[in-house]
Amino acid sequence: MGSLGVAYLSGDRIAQDIRQTRALCAGVAGPLNVNLFMFPPAFRVDAERATAAEAALAPIAQRLGIAAPKLPGNAWHPPLAEQLDAIWSERPEVLSFHFGLPPQDVIHRAHDLGIAVAVTATSPHDASTIEAAGADFIVAQGIEAGGHRGEFEMSGDAPDGLTCVALVEAIRKDIRVPIVAAGGLMDGADIARALASGAAATQLGTAFLLCPEAGTTASYRALLRRTAQLQDRTVRFTRAFSGRWAQGVENSFMRSIDSTATALPFPAQNALSGTIRAAAAQQHDAEHQSCWSGRELRRIRELPAEQLMQRLAAELAQHR
Repeated sequence: MGSLGVAYLSGDRIAQDIRQTRALCAGVAGPLNVNLFMFPPAFRVDAERATAAEAALAPIAQRLGIAAPKLPGNAWHPPLAEQLDAIWSERPEVLSFHFGLPPQDVIHRAHDLGIAVAVTATSPHDASTIEAAGADFIVAQGIEAGGHRGEFEMSGDAPDGLTCVALVEAIRKDIRVPIVAAGGLMDGADIARALASGAAATQLGTAFLLCPEAGTTASYRALLRRTAQLQDRTVRFTRAFSGRWAQGVENSFMRSIDSTATALPFPAQNALSGTIRAAAAQQHDAEHQSCWSGRELRRIRELPAEQLMQRLAAELAQHR
């Protein structure tokens, strides 16, 4: 099953991307999952705190030759209702959520339309909450996973938690709905181990980041490749880019913003850092992009997606 991340996209763009994805996959059997973020209720950022965050980014913007970022108004993401209108219209087979539960009426509406619902859990407690809400399956995100940590409530300290396999084993004791294992899975042996632990399926992300079809920029790919080969950088959690904990290859932006402790709450920080990330991508500067990656990056393989899928299937067959 393929997944389409649309967290910051408008309803019109979501509908367009779903239709385009289906057109590209015409003739290929398999369901489509569309993934949304659960954003916090609207809030205001204290003016003094916003000024400090803007000041921390100003020197970086100067090095990139762009205007110093200014925090926009509090419309930092599209309304959930607008995004869901596109979902109800296009009807992907699966709708998944990160950062918490959707409203109960959303789950009911999805089910009325024949859309399965999934929610990310990073702990057994979250998994129980998800099952009680009526979700069809749970994505168990281990601490190894790259990108944003799907905690319901963001902690102040850098995340710590169970590995993917340990989390699945802990969840399956009390959960009846299927569990999808995610985090640190890079080859068929990893998939086999996750399935043996009680998962019904697995989810891989970092393993595909160097596929030609991946949406990674050339500079992002170069940093991933270098880090995997030389292991000269750490993969760690940061709040620098979005205000929420997310895991990626450490770079200058992370070191700079984390050291000043000026990152704004999510999603304000994401809105503030947007021009920096866009300029860095255009200038082939991986030091100021969000280069998300899981902890098993050293085992990444640079293959076309089809070949990687075939390799994973063959390896899985060997280890089952």
